[in-house]
Amino acid sequence: MPLLQNGRPKYLKTPIRRSIVGIVLAATSWAHLLYAQQGGTTSGTAGGTSAPAAPLAPVAAEEKAPVRPALPTVGNVPTTTGQGTTAEGVLPGLGTLPKASPFALPTSTPEEKKERSFFNRQGTGASSLFGTPQDTTGQPETTGTPSDTSGPRVLDSPTTFSTSGFYGSGGVSLTTGSGRLAKPREKWSFTAGMGFDDNTQQAPTDGGGTDDVVFRQVIPAQPEISQTVSRQVFSGYRPGQINGSFIPTFRTETQKVIIRPFQPEREFVQTFPGIPDRLRESSVITSLDAAYQAQWAKGKKAFTMDARAGVDYYWNRDTDPLEYEGSLSLLYIRRVSSRLQLSTALSGSHSTQPDYNRINAAADSSGSVASSLASSKTDISYRWSRHFSTVTSLTADVRFQEQAQGSGASGLGSFMSYGIGNEFRYLWSPRLTYVTELRHSTTKYLDSDNGNATISLLAGADWDLTRRLRVTTRLGEAIRTFQPTGTESSSPYGELSLAYQPTRRDSYTFSSRYGFEESSLPGAQQLVFRNSLNFQHLFSPKLTAGAAITRVTYETKAVGSSGAGSSQEVVDGSLNLRYFYSRKVKLGASYSYSNSSTSLGLTDYYKNRVFFTGEYEF
Repeated sequence: MPLLQNGRPKYLKTPIRRSIVGIVLAATSWAHLLYAQQGGTTSGTAGGTSAPAAPLAPVAAEEKAPVRPALPTVGNVPTTTGQGTTAEGVLPGLGTLPKASPFALPTSTPEEKKERSFFNRQGTGASSLFGTPQDTTGQPETTGTPSDTSGPRVLDSPTTFSTSGFYGSGGVSLTTGSGRLAKPREKWSFTAGMGFDDNTQQAPTDGGGTDDVVFRQVIPAQPEISQTVSRQVFSGYRPGQINGSFIPTFRTETQKVIIRPFQPEREFVQTFPGIPDRLRESSVITSLDAAYQAQWAKGKKAFTMDARAGVDYYWNRDTDPLEYEGSLSLLYIRRVSSRLQLSTALSGSHSTQPDYNRINAAADSSGSVASSLASSKTDISYRWSRHFSTVTSLTADVRFQEQAQGSGASGLGSFMSYGIGNEFRYLWSPRLTYVTELRHSTTKYLDSDNGNATISLLAGADWDLTRRLRVTTRLGEAIRTFQPTGTESSSPYGELSLAYQPTRRDSYTFSSRYGFEESSLPGAQQLVFRNSLNFQHLFSPKLTAGAAITRVTYETKAVGSSGAGSSQEVVDGSLNLRYFYSRKVKLGASYSYSNSSTSLGLTDYYKNRVFFTGEYEF
């Protein structure tokens, strides 16, 4: 079949087809031309023959952007391909097309295809603690620029630091140049706020008071108990019949002996004072806070720190109108080698207001307890092979509680705890890691001889379902031995954390935990079920909003008791709005609502709190 018709190919017999083919050819030629300008080839001779690109040349780490080629100066106008100079060398010529077209399909060897396969799981991945995977070829990312006569330039790829978080929370991931590590190295901020609280002491809805208890005891009259006793009494002498002797004489007398005297009727009255009603106290609050933030990453080390100290002034209080609060958190990660990583995390807080988001925080809802809680966790991560790694953790927790506002009592429910745990991690794929974990902890109460020892065996996974969704799960059993009685108790244990970012403007985080926690009563065991959901939305670069809701259920009973005990349920929600007025000035508004209900109904309460703040950074 002839392919030509009137000297032209048959597929060009119409003007439309000829126009389409012409556009395609023009676009292809223009792409080849651009590719040649970007350093795909360099023309090294005046005759226009192309030469292959020069080998890679290292670039200093502080180089941030390629240097643009300078235009030829007057008197140095290029006449042939390859002439003309730039700031760094010869301007690539445009006379010849490169040998390798950008439209050509890349060729790969079977070994390269195998290395790029998803099922060929590498030693690092999104769900690994040793960072994100590098290029399969093992070479750094490169690019070419018109001014690079020596070849493509090496680009610095971001480094990711990952570590497991505190027990009951998700892992932490830091990437250089983004997120937390994109902020300034350090900054200070000062915040002033004014707000209103309609129940500053978490007073019960019905007052929570009880009447005095009067105990009366009546002892009836007791009769006299006596006994008659006879005895001989000396009465004198009488003459005897022999030799004029005298003989003593005695007479018999009876006597009444009282064993128990008569006792009249008696009545004893003892009064036990009741609990007075706690009326709802509302107050306007003025708050002043100072905060410090630091973050940096250098080489194989990364560090973050947040510190805050503040004071709240309650205008409607006659005594002790000041309440002090503070918090501190820091994280340090160091990669000793490609197999070994060390990390240390510390978190602490002091507050007189209940914080239902912290594990082992006091469940007291009276508002009269000031609680200080600190936790630390050190992880030693070691990768034994491409798929198998272990994480050994050392933990320490301390809680100190004291009665606020001059009540005098202190130390109630204070404890110290330390433990050790070990994770066995198997990297199934770059997105999925299976985990088996063993934990052991020992707790000692500071105000009594009570304590406990807990051992937990867990299994779970760290799963990156997509780039936007990450899930961490742990399920197992916990066995706790209480001291000094030696009583044992077991309970299921579970942890779940989820992070989801559907869009660049929205993000969700969810955490859930069920298991043993330390009670404010040393002789009691407490099971707690925590659920928390947080949402953040970015309306614009200057306006953000957030919402959070937390539900906590406490089940408390005496050690060794088979009864139901007591229970408490708390629902806490908050809304916040933040406006970035300038780079240094931020304005904020927040509202929170708390509701607590108990099985006994004596300490049920609710409260509302609203605040307006202004923050200045320097």
